[in-house]
Amino acid sequence: MKEQFIWFTKDLDGWNDGYTVVARVYGKELTDGTIDQVKDAIWDYMNETEGEWNDNGRLDVAQKQLEKEGYKVDWIKADAEIFI
Repeated sequence: MKEQFIWFTKDLDGWNDGYTVVARVYGKELTDGTIDQVKDAIWDYMNETEGEWNDNGRLDVAQKQLEKEGYKVDWIKADAEIFI
């Protein structure tokens, strides 16, 4: 089983100075198709909730899609953050 990482970055104002959540993913090699399916699932969730979505909901949808594809997902939280 391969260990891989996916960064989910929230852009707060168009300048990429938001925040990042990291998923450690175990399973087969991630493909562009798998990443596209995760993105599509997130967009579907946002459209279906008609503006009532939240970030935790988007991450939950991403995890469910990855698990549906056979991956195991662990969320990584940093103990500290340094902005440079």
